[in-house]
Amino acid sequence: MQRLRLVKWVSAPAFLALAFFWAPSSALAWGETGNKIVCYLARELLAPDKAAKLDALVAQFEVAGTRYRHYSTACAFADLARVRARAHRDAVAAGDRHDAADLEPWARFAAFNRWHALYLEREDQVVDAGDCPNVRGCVLSGIAFHSEKLKTGPTDRHPEAVILLGQWVADAHQPLHVGFLDDLGGQAIDDVHGLYGPNQTLRTVWDSGLIAEARRVEGIGWMAYARSLLAEIGPDDRTAWSTGDPVAWARESHAIATHPETRYCLKTATGCEALGRSRFLDQDYQLSNQPKVETRLKQAGVRLADLLDALL
Repeated sequence: MQRLRLVKWVSAPAFLALAFFWAPSSALAWGETGNKIVCYLARELLAPDKAAKLDALVAQFEVAGTRYRHYSTACAFADLARVRARAHRDAVAAGDRHDAADLEPWARFAAFNRWHALYLEREDQVVDAGDCPNVRGCVLSGIAFHSEKLKTGPTDRHPEAVILLGQWVADAHQPLHVGFLDDLGGQAIDDVHGLYGPNQTLRTVWDSGLIAEARRVEGIGWMAYARSLLAEIGPDDRTAWSTGDPVAWARESHAIATHPETRYCLKTATGCEALGRSRFLDQDYQLSNQPKVETRLKQAGVRLADLLDALL
């Protein structure tokens, strides 16, 4: 049924928590709420025995005092880790040995920095596995790497693998995370105003703005919103969505990103042309794209559940 939705457990030093809060939203994936929704749906769609295994892995996870109670909240960890890895890099560059030492446990997550998205050239018409850079990788690398770690890697790395896998699957389903390199998936479209406020980026609108507006109209929190999406996932949906592979999921995202209603680019015979930095987005934009965002969240939840079911 189509609808219109007009104790700090993550423990860490306070200044690092604020650094994460103040990080530019364009640096994040789906936004915290979207990540939580995808992982909430995935857990709820698992059989009880698999859900119990997942919960046990989440309970074992810890990095420098950062821990989580629930899989849903843990699924924003990759964004937090990226912010802290960058802070470590900056501390080292500045010669701040004290902060660099405090942040050292986060340094290894810098290797995953490029795994939140897959960026194409303007002339690319279809997403292929070969579009993922061999050296830096992309979101497809993240899904493959942490699926394998969860399947065959050391058991002490399984908690981290299951948490990061959740975010990579979510990211692959955010349409502008499969955008173009020259504007970093809409991050350079940075003069967006209208319904979502002034000085937004188009990436931010898709990461969090569409979801936030849906929740604002309904006047509900993220959990109630997630439950409403869960209630819409029927057996036929699960059958239809439990197909394909991460490359196919990325192709779906790219098709939405380049659709005229997204207003990201203009399709031509040779690719998809940039439309400049400015957009005015109103209620019609929300009405056109909210159902697409909600479908992508539900698809990501179903597919993540399928992966977890196979790997746990």
